[in-house]
Amino acid sequence: MRWDSMLKFHNMPENMVICPVCAATLRLQGRSLICRKSHCFDIAKQGYVNFLLQAPKEKYDKYLFQSRARISEAGVFKGITDRLSTIVLLALEQQSKVQQIANQQNAEPERAELQCTEQQSTEQQKLLRSNEAGQRCIVKVLDAGCGEGSHLYAVKRKLVEAMGSRLSLVATGIDLAKEGIKIAAKRSPEMMWGVADLAKCPFADHSFDIILNILSPANYAEFQRMLAPAGSVIKVIPGKEYLQEIRQALYEKSDRRVYSNDRTITLFRRHFRLEGTERIKYEVTLDGEPLMQLLQMTPLAWQASRVQMQQVAKAIEGRAITFDFDILTGRNKLN
Repeated sequence: MRWDSMLKFHNMPENMVICPVCAATLRLQGRSLICRKSHCFDIAKQGYVNFLLQAPKEKYDKYLFQSRARISEAGVFKGITDRLSTIVLLALEQQSKVQQIANQQNAEPERAELQCTEQQSTEQQKLLRSNEAGQRCIVKVLDAGCGEGSHLYAVKRKLVEAMGSRLSLVATGIDLAKEGIKIAAKRSPEMMWGVADLAKCPFADHSFDIILNILSPANYAEFQRMLAPAGSVIKVIPGKEYLQEIRQALYEKSDRRVYSNDRTITLFRRHFRLEGTERIKYEVTLDGEPLMQLLQMTPLAWQASRVQMQQVAKAIEGRAITFDFDILTGRNKLN
């Protein structure tokens, strides 16, 4: 489902999508999104929207994203996406409870469980009421820095399985890399995809219930702006042992053999109220083509020559490779 039909199908607020240049509301006109200042962004035939005015110098090519897609299809990231999906569901449940508490504090005693405060977003009211009544609820999820969309696709499937017909999920992914978005749009046309700069996200304030940021750079100021009042930011970062076998083989005599994510966690806590942390660690054994695809997709090997990559592949082939992640869940500190 493309952007034009998706927006109409879900009866999305007309002001949800904004111009990344001037922040004015973008309106659908034919196959384009246009603001009142005539900034125009066309909907590509593949269904995605390019929100960039000029093409950036990309260090990510289609081969990297193809490798990531194949690795994901092989189930290498299933351990993290399964757990991430559960954390998203828990966050949505918590959002309903937060809103219910707000209702009870602000409503008349006899109507405490039914009344919604004026400060609540319409989307959060729908989530609360539909959860209580078993009706359909709209949940809006953004994957910021989605790459080729494999992680968002996996999370979406799990959410649909868990909530079934009660869920009306608006799943949106944006990334600076056009090649990744093209792959995502081709694979999952039922979702909304956009080529966009995380520093100038094309969405209005308080648009999303959940913002995912998975193994990707972040722009926390934009995340704070786009997050719904009771929404959650869920960030996945490499753990200290993530791909340690590859790291040690590539940087045997370098201080890069050891990795720490302490600075990343500190920065996250500076911007959000940390609601929870969780570590997910498992091992996968790869050889042959899947192993080479893993090497091609990881930034650890981007500076390595083809010969070096072959040497590393030979050194670790058949060995268990460590996948180690930390999942951080946060909310805006103003809440």
